[in-house]
Amino acid sequence: MKKQNTILLVFLLILACKDDLPPISLDVDNIFSKDVFQIFDNSVSSAREILKLPNQEYIILGDNDNGSINLMKFNKQLKLIWENEFSADNNNLSYQLLQTFDGGLAIIGTTGSPGNRPNEPYIIKTDSEGQALWSKVISSNSHHNARSFIQTTDNGFIILSTKNKENTFDSDILILKIDQYGEEVWRKIIDESFDDEAFSIIETQENHFLFLRTTPNRNGLVKDLSIVNIDMDGNIISEKWIGEIDKFARPNKIIKLQDSGFLIGTVKNNEGTSGKDINLIRLDKDGNVIWSKEYGGNRYDVFNNLIQTKDGGFAFLGHGSSYSDDSHFYLFKLDANGNKIWNNIYGGKQFALGNTLVEKDAGGFIIGGTLEGDDANIDFDMILVETDEFGIPQ
Repeated sequence: MKKQNTILLVFLLILACKDDLPPISLDVDNIFSKDVFQIFDNSVSSAREILKLPNQEYIILGDNDNGSINLMKFNKQLKLIWENEFSADNNNLSYQLLQTFDGGLAIIGTTGSPGNRPNEPYIIKTDSEGQALWSKVISSNSHHNARSFIQTTDNGFIILSTKNKENTFDSDILILKIDQYGEEVWRKIIDESFDDEAFSIIETQENHFLFLRTTPNRNGLVKDLSIVNIDMDGNIISEKWIGEIDKFARPNKIIKLQDSGFLIGTVKNNEGTSGKDINLIRLDKDGNVIWSKEYGGNRYDVFNNLIQTKDGGFAFLGHGSSYSDDSHFYLFKLDANGNKIWNNIYGGKQFALGNTLVEKDAGGFIIGGTLEGDDANIDFDMILVETDEFGIPQ
């Protein structure tokens, strides 16, 4: 197990005029320096996703400086219990973590050879202690972004991927079904337009699934966003257009809500300016838009992640230059209608990014992300921030 050096979380509320923070262009409730980060200066460079366990322990998925994927377990005080590494080649990236029906874990990512971008879907199945039971690389002749997956009732998985066509700027959507041991059952390709992309698959009802699809718009600055409903065999049941989003919006995410509706997080162009806003879109259970709201200023803002909170509202992570320079990330708390309750900024001079968050059982949040190192090598360290229900670091 790698040695862990931890900087204790410190509650520190600082004024916007502090030297290591830039002027703020929009109103915020609190600004916190990087002193509030719990920094892990071992080889883990980023926390990609946090999974909260029923016993108030946490599983964290991360990426390693050496090109491997890391899986870590922490107790409720955020002390490391165990850590495991996985690698199919010398260049691996993680995307999503699931707790499986048997109490184990599953990871989806990509893998590739040194000097090249990871380009093949890579799935890992572990037991509850993070020990690998099996892993599988799904070979292909083109670049794949396997960003999302979900377990199915037969204990297999459906993997959602964007497949780039070789020597072109075109891409298709690839949907893969594998069994409980990682063997391919079927694959479906959606190739109905130029530059299709797919994001964020969820289950809507038993053996029915929903994912986000983006396709080019005649206006070259935007793409069309739709929700696609498929069955257990990957057949398209329906597709519904939702709206226009920024051409380069990534990631895009959809979550299922307590009322069986849905919430989408994405980015759209700020009308009348060259900026970009974070856009949240609430849908009813039939996919009809209830409301669509933008968050940000007249510069650019980027969506990172979102959750529904126990009170029926929402929390989301973003970063950009409307609330600070691009070195910081921010956390917004919203009510059930998307109205802002509070928002906080976290960071300092070094680049910091909040990738993932969970709500604690007792209230408050744990945020995971990455922080640029302060040495000449410009490396990155994994960070965690634990807050109370108002986003105040503890």
